[in-house]
Amino acid sequence: MGALTVDYIDFYGKYREEMLGGGAFYSSIAARKLGARVTLLTTVGRDFNQKYLDFIKSTGTEVHLLKDENTVKFLNYLIRPGLRKQEVLSTTTKKIAEIPFDLKEFEIIHITPVLGEVDDALAEYILKNNFDGKTSIEIQGFVREDKAGSLKNKFWSSSEKWLKNAFTLHLSKEELLFAVRRRIQELIKSEKNEGANYVALTMASYGSFVFSKNERHFIPIPRELIFENDVGCGDIYSMVFSLMVAQGKELIDAGLEATAMAVLRAKYKKISEFFNNDLDIDETKKRLREYQIHYGLSQVSKNVQK
Repeated sequence: MGALTVDYIDFYGKYREEMLGGGAFYSSIAARKLGARVTLLTTVGRDFNQKYLDFIKSTGTEVHLLKDENTVKFLNYLIRPGLRKQEVLSTTTKKIAEIPFDLKEFEIIHITPVLGEVDDALAEYILKNNFDGKTSIEIQGFVREDKAGSLKNKFWSSSEKWLKNAFTLHLSKEELLFAVRRRIQELIKSEKNEGANYVALTMASYGSFVFSKNERHFIPIPRELIFENDVGCGDIYSMVFSLMVAQGKELIDAGLEATAMAVLRAKYKKISEFFNNDLDIDETKKRLREYQIHYGLSQVSKNVQK
């Protein structure tokens, strides 16, 4: 759940395109690509183009809308793979504070706000309704200031509320400074603190770290698998990672699967091409695993956290 957005993408100063975006959108696409049944709870403005909703529904995603006056809109300046500048053109006032479904219907609830549209009250709502599935959290919308202009970050002040629910957690290297006070171990469940069972930290085109209480792995991306269009890659990584660990995959395998899907998303200019084409996931994972063995890092220990 999270807002759908309209993104204006400036491709390296060469040209601009309008695209459908938002973590909830890319997560839905990724989950459907893997064959999951998906219900999308989202907010859009009255100016939102119906063709975008039609495309989402065409993927087999069930859509439930909260209507607002404005749609969240971003202007993204792509500088190089993994580096961009973002401006907020418009925000939403509609907050998602409860889930209008029986929570027993779902195995995973994926929380992926883009600009503060998921109310912190939802964390308590999930606890009070005794949801016994998995809650996965994408941090980005919790550490962004909810106002128009150059995108600025803020500290995640409500982290303790959400970490009580978290099964998996995803954040980028840029968001790390606004999510923890000292070190990333604060986000991982242990005897000493609340936290997620599994945490993924993505480093753009450099790769990602995946953590649990007793494991750490770094999964680098070989240069031949770095493509220019990385819009939505982090969102796809987040969803795939959560699905894989929820299905009982080993931590390193979940990280490899998520990386492979994100890499293949970047290969295609249009998300429809990513969704409709047969993806070489196994071959991509094989190459990533070979590279990880030579240049990555893996640590499995019973005493990772002190």
